[in-house]
Amino acid sequence: MQREYEILYIVKPNLSDSRYDEIISKIKDLTEKNEGEILNIKPWGIRSIAPTFEKYQQGYYVESQFKATNLTLEAIKKYLQVTEDVVRHLIVNLDSVKPKLKEAKVG
Repeated sequence: MQREYEILYIVKPNLSDSRYDEIISKIKDLTEKNEGEILNIKPWGIRSIAPTFEKYQQGYYVESQFKATNLTLEAIKKYLQVTEDVVRHLIVNLDSVKPKLKEAKVG
């Protein structure tokens, strides 16, 4: 069963634009090849990181919304854990944070 997720990941700031594009494309491909669907990708560019972690004070931020199954999430997480260019990531289940609409009482 597909659910909606959002991912925010931070890539090392000292890479080329083509490398940023490769990482974004890889995550997009992993999503689509593993029962997922990309809804939106928003590269934010280089921004400050606070507090500073590792040796980086800045990072290249990318936000994406997508639909995924457990298979999709496993593939994305595995890639993010082994690539050295992504320094941090966070995946949030949007179904759990969307406000629930109250049913209107009729009568």
